[in-house]
Amino acid sequence: MSSRIALLMFSVACLVLPLAPAGAWAHDAPVPHVHPTFVGRFPLDYDAINVTQLGANSAIPDDGQDDTAALLKVLNDSDYDPSTETVSFRKLMPKTVYLPAGTYDVSAPIIVASSTLRIVGDGPDRTIIRLAAGSPEFNDRNNPRPVLKTGNHYQTANPDKGCTQNWANCGFANYIQDLGVVIAPGNPGAIGIRYDVANVGVMRNVSVRAALANDSGLYGISFETAPGPGYVDNVSVVGFDYGVYLDDMPINVLTFSNLRVASSRIASMLNRAKTVVLERFTSDSPTAIIMQSPSASVTLVSSTLNGPGSGPAVRLEADSPQCLGSAGQAVPGPLLYARKVTLRGFSEFASKKGVSLLPGVSHITEWATVKAYVGATSRSDWPGAGTGPSLMLNIVAPRMDPLVDPVDPGQWLNAKQFIQMEDNGDIGPALQRAINLRPRVVYLPWKEQPYELRSQVNVTGPVQHIDFGFAQVRVGAGGGMTAGILVNADQVTLLDNVATNIWIASESKRAVLIRDVSAFGGYFEARANSAALFVENAGSKAAITVGAQARAFARSVDRSTTTWLNNGGTLWCLSCNVEEKFSPIKTSNGGLTEILGGTIDKHTPLCPPVNPPLDAETGCEGDQALFKVEGPGSRMSVLMTGTVRAVGSWRTLVTDLSGTTPVTRSYSDAECLADQDFTRSRKIALPVYTTPAP
Repeated sequence: MSSRIALLMFSVACLVLPLAPAGAWAHDAPVPHVHPTFVGRFPLDYDAINVTQLGANSAIPDDGQDDTAALLKVLNDSDYDPSTETVSFRKLMPKTVYLPAGTYDVSAPIIVASSTLRIVGDGPDRTIIRLAAGSPEFNDRNNPRPVLKTGNHYQTANPDKGCTQNWANCGFANYIQDLGVVIAPGNPGAIGIRYDVANVGVMRNVSVRAALANDSGLYGISFETAPGPGYVDNVSVVGFDYGVYLDDMPINVLTFSNLRVASSRIASMLNRAKTVVLERFTSDSPTAIIMQSPSASVTLVSSTLNGPGSGPAVRLEADSPQCLGSAGQAVPGPLLYARKVTLRGFSEFASKKGVSLLPGVSHITEWATVKAYVGATSRSDWPGAGTGPSLMLNIVAPRMDPLVDPVDPGQWLNAKQFIQMEDNGDIGPALQRAINLRPRVVYLPWKEQPYELRSQVNVTGPVQHIDFGFAQVRVGAGGGMTAGILVNADQVTLLDNVATNIWIASESKRAVLIRDVSAFGGYFEARANSAALFVENAGSKAAITVGAQARAFARSVDRSTTTWLNNGGTLWCLSCNVEEKFSPIKTSNGGLTEILGGTIDKHTPLCPPVNPPLDAETGCEGDQALFKVEGPGSRMSVLMTGTVRAVGSWRTLVTDLSGTTPVTRSYSDAECLADQDFTRSRKIALPVYTTPAP
């Protein structure tokens, strides 16, 4: 059996997971147990590396000493053993390095060599990495250096991948959480954080601040070479010439939710060529966004842009593209889509090479630089600042904020302590025993070998958080289609730091959040009539199924090869990335689906000119569409960018069978943004498509 056929069979099997009903496990008998001892925010047995507990190599905050060497050592070591000072590397799941509250003083760049690293503090105002004033390595604006840079998995292990220390496309599973970076004056060439991230990873609850003097800080956060997909959530940047900088390599997609940028000297964001999706973006700078090449793409929703009193909020500085060949029709500059945007202190929403676009407006209902197809009809009548109907579905997408973990150790349980011999290596019964004791938090420490899950675990009662600790949990032999996690708790539930191939279904009447799903994705289901399911920062091969009257809201998901099904519910995704074959999204039985931002970047061979049947050797999908709509009342909207190297492998983008007359959209409808020599790609705006109202 070829690997491609095996992968297809696995994907199809995941889509029909028949988890047993709640109550299948009965482990209710009292079980001896102990509650953890905490050191800072983590239990002692959580497997977090505490930088203050490493003997002579410790980084001690608030002691007035330079912590550069100590931080470099611990962030470039793994499984640190102070007795032997051995260095090993977890090649699949992130290790956690914990910086307790306090200020860590540094004077040189903290460059991390390898990826799969989780750097965690006690909060952006409590754990601070502070660059000393006038540090010599940060005095050259023409040669900027980062205070903190995340690393690269393949840097030394696989040079054939092209992944060197500066190549972000191999920055797999890099996490920065709950800390702040502060730049003192006299550092004109400083970058707060260079965030190299790929496929999965999040920067969450982070602040980056520079002194407001002109000689302090060039970029707050930079994205260079080829990062993405990656997620930035609840991050603030203050000061710098540019709050966020994205360079001129046009791949992949970067997603920002709740990004706040203030007091940038030039602009809150400089995007030279990348695909960016912004939700709940707040800008308080002279210019909100500068888009500097035809390849630059920005999707901007539910955002507020505050300015100095005049000028454009968004500057499109690129010339019109010179597109060659038959990739589609040229459009006037970069792709910009805006929806529910409030403006204050700007005389116009945007300008293109000095030409005003939407002058004198204070609110954008919906507007774009590209046309849309509503069914078979090409439309360019975006409502702009008016009150007319949106051309896209405009699904209202809430956010879920998980409950705060209790500080009482008596509310935490380590599931590993409940393993019994009769479980025969199945971690499911141990998890169930911990949950049945009704704690608030259940966690699973990382261990050298994967845990095997061969049974169903029911999350019930007051449990509000299951932390998998990035341990590998896989479906073991004999698990079949009945192994997984079924959530039906009494309150909102967070399941996070999820590793490989976990299946999670929700029947809960309270919201469920699944986030930080690393490396190999998982299968997630919002069952019929359940409360909202949220999926955020999910890695390659993450699949979602939505039942009738259920709702699922996804943010920054690299679904890669998986099929998504919306069977009569609501499915909304902010940044869905597609890289390979076998990955349609299907909407049926009156379902509503909206895909807002993201990329199609497919690495399979081009198909022959004539549609063939499915061919496991060439990877051609034949007549299969990337998006498919079926049945009366079913509707879908999609807005994405793509690369021409994908043409042929997905010739059919949309097949809409919801009405009496079938509608198809293909790459021939795409609008060219720019030709690129890099990786043989030509960047295009895929046809914006919406199913007509019935």
